[in-house]
Amino acid sequence: KDVKESYQYLESNFQFRPNLIKDKPKIHLAPKFDEKFIQELIKDTSYWQWRGISKEICDLFEGGIHTKTNRYYFIIRDSKNNAIGLCGRALGESKLKYLIRGPKQNFNYPLQLNCKDIQDKGEVILVEGIPEAMTLFECGIRNCLVCFGIEVSNSLLTTLIKISPKKIYICFNNDNLIGNNEAGENGAKKAYSRLIRYFDAKSLKIKIPQRQNDLNQMLIEEGKQSIIDFYSKRAIQKSLKIS
Repeated sequence: KDVKESYQYLESNFQFRPNLIKDKPKIHLAPKFDEKFIQELIKDTSYWQWRGISKEICDLFEGGIHTKTNRYYFIIRDSKNNAIGLCGRALGESKLKYLIRGPKQNFNYPLQLNCKDIQDKGEVILVEGIPEAMTLFECGIRNCLVCFGIEVSNSLLTTLIKISPKKIYICFNNDNLIGNNEAGENGAKKAYSRLIRYFDAKSLKIKIPQRQNDLNQMLIEEGKQSIIDFYSKRAIQKSLKIS
């Protein structure tokens, strides 16, 4: 008998249904990260130094320039120091300012650099991108986590719950200053609405830069003290409120 007849015999006599096996969902394993790409990165931090970030902080936020794509790529690592992704910032004109490679939903960045700082401070500052995190580090404020956009991923939410900070500041960009339909403010409100399910309202604050688009622009235009003052008690009282 051929295979088809065998299936029919088994199904008729033993209620065996081979199609159930055939239709089982496949298990997809995460692809191995391309380490060769990392080796091609040139350690040139001049762009970020031009944006007010010291070489010391740039070196801490590991990365480099990929000349073929003209992007500066930051290396995203997990708690075991394994490279799990890349975040590339275009250094020239590009329709896509940032390009992320790897499972963004699994990133907890830069927790490998500042886990103890966050625990000691008991506060977390959520920012959209790595430049804002570098800016905070430059100003001596190390208790921040990057959302890589305007959403709080499940992984990041789990991390926050584990850390259980006394305060969480949602500091997204002021996109209405560049005509982007207030995406940062609306994203901050959406993040607040998600976090309020797990944290007390008193522990959540939204902080949107008022005069500049983002924290790095504040650093360039107004200096380090403007960033430090941004998180002073007086400034916190002016935080955006959710109705």
